[in-house]
Amino acid sequence: MKEILFGRFKLTCTYTFLCMILTLKPYLLDAQANKQNKEQINITSSFKPSIVKTGKIEFEAKVPAKDTSRYLFKYPFESFVFSSTVSPFSIKPLSYTHGENQELSGAHIKLGYGSLSSPFSSLSWTSRKDKLFYSANFDHFSARGNLPDQKLSSTALSANLKNRLNENQTFLFDLGFEQQAFRLYGFDHGLFSFSPNDLKQIFNIMHLGTTYQQVSGNEGQTTLSPHLEVDYLFASRKTNEFSLFFSMPASLSLSGDVYLKTQLDISSSFLTDTIKGNRNNVLFAVPVNMEGKLGKLQWMGGFTTTMGGKKFSLLPNMDLRYDLNSKGVRMNAGIHNELRLNSLKRLYGINPFLLSPDSISVNRKSDYFIGMDWLNPKGLQLNFKLGVTHFYNVPLFVNTGFSEKQFKVLQESFLSSFHLAGGIEYVMDERLKFGSEIQYYHFLRQDGYDNPYGLLPLEFKANVSWRPLDPMTIGLNAYVWRGGMALPVVSGNVGGGFPPFRLKDAADIGAHVEYKLNKKWALWVDLNNIANVRYQRWNKYESFGFGFMGGIKYIFNQSK
Repeated sequence: MKEILFGRFKLTCTYTFLCMILTLKPYLLDAQANKQNKEQINITSSFKPSIVKTGKIEFEAKVPAKDTSRYLFKYPFESFVFSSTVSPFSIKPLSYTHGENQELSGAHIKLGYGSLSSPFSSLSWTSRKDKLFYSANFDHFSARGNLPDQKLSSTALSANLKNRLNENQTFLFDLGFEQQAFRLYGFDHGLFSFSPNDLKQIFNIMHLGTTYQQVSGNEGQTTLSPHLEVDYLFASRKTNEFSLFFSMPASLSLSGDVYLKTQLDISSSFLTDTIKGNRNNVLFAVPVNMEGKLGKLQWMGGFTTTMGGKKFSLLPNMDLRYDLNSKGVRMNAGIHNELRLNSLKRLYGINPFLLSPDSISVNRKSDYFIGMDWLNPKGLQLNFKLGVTHFYNVPLFVNTGFSEKQFKVLQESFLSSFHLAGGIEYVMDERLKFGSEIQYYHFLRQDGYDNPYGLLPLEFKANVSWRPLDPMTIGLNAYVWRGGMALPVVSGNVGGGFPPFRLKDAADIGAHVEYKLNKKWALWVDLNNIANVRYQRWNKYESFGFGFMGGIKYIFNQSK
């Protein structure tokens, strides 16, 4: 009897289970169908997609190595600007800069010492409490070369606060102090003698910045992000500069594929010293653009209204991008205008051995270009652009004075050039990554001076990151360039009747090795200018030559 009842019970359960399966089958099929819907990834930078569900939630992650997944790629109109040939060039060891880029986020301490009498320290601290995020950083580095008075030091202290008020509003605040100290060693020490105060070239910067971000609408149709920066620079020889930058970007979705974007930018700089008196300038810029998508074509167009130095301008903006196929090949063309003040802070970042400029002008760079991009899902990215670039009020640098130890800033009113730019990035896997870029300018015409003094016509950069073993990382970096034009100084006169000349072409190769002993401790070594090339980026200023530096790193808040 028990067996009969148990058999009936099993039959009833089986029948009930089959009914449930038949009932749920349409929902299961529907769930599978929904999984076929593709995610949309907005490509915001090389190999750093941002998955955006709504305007309120954003998730960022690095793309997996050799990712073969198929996604629907949508490229937003990021602000593409050719990197200018008037770019900062650090005379300190390049491998030190390379090592800085290898830092991990989070709390750590890194200490080291090198062959150039170069102590190095880097400390970072981070903390988070509810919606508040804090961070603080301290960095110091100094070096002494083999040449008389060949010295430099760099010290920086910064702090940041981020407060996420709610899911739509964020407040950011940052402050910092930085000191860059050099010696003016680019002169014949056998002919000239100067006191230590005459050779000191010190720049101190106090910085304060704040940003408020707000996203409105169910799908993030409206964004508002005002930003304010205040900098105070006080330098040697009683030179002071007060700078202010205010930006108010805003965007509005007019429809599903059409956006209206505008921005108010105000830059001002007030410079004073005991020799040249007061100089100041204010730059207003208001770009208004519309952008959208039509099939495989993405478009952006508009105008930027500017007012600087009592001069009004209406500058066109255009960007066209067309997807040739589904394999990631894209053609593009455009017109871009970039404006900024030639403040002392900007100029000393380019050439730290300069005299303060006679005036603060508005530097404008206009690019007219066509190009092609290719993003391969296996980790290869290529980009290529060529066109014409016009420079207005571009700063040039020539030696001045009897000793030629300092540089005078010349303002070239107009300089045109043919421009070619390209880059390759390849992520083979998590262990091996490669990147390179090239910038080439062929200068065609200039109005004020005979040559583009101090500008580099050709720059090539390459870097490799390789992890042959899990605890070891090896980095290689190379920087190759063609020398710029310079003018001799004869009896205190620039040129002195002698023709200009070109500095020698050069290359600087460095390496960085880090070995993790465990999750907390690591050893590191930097090698700079391995070929010991005695190049001169700036006339009379020879490089430090070969140098090495090594030390330890300790990471906090990690279990062993």
